[in-house]
Amino acid sequence: MDPRHQARTPDSAPSNRADSDRADSDGAAVAGTAGVHCAALSDFIERSPTPWHAASAGGDLLAGAGFIELGVSQD
Repeated sequence: MDPRHQARTPDSAPSNRADSDRADSDGAAVAGTAGVHCAALSDFIERSPTPWHAASAGGDLLAGAGFIELGVSQD
């Protein structure tokens, strides 16, 4: 989107632009890591007996709610 067409908010102010761009790139890195952990959580839920297996559809819900940071590890 052309910056001239964006609404002026504190995050889009020129003095904060570098911080905002850095946060965007950091967010992309975090999103990639979250995807790996989400896959691990999904696998864990699928292999687990009830009630986890019954809640397998809730895996994405858990990930979206921030529970992904529990860091289910498969090591």
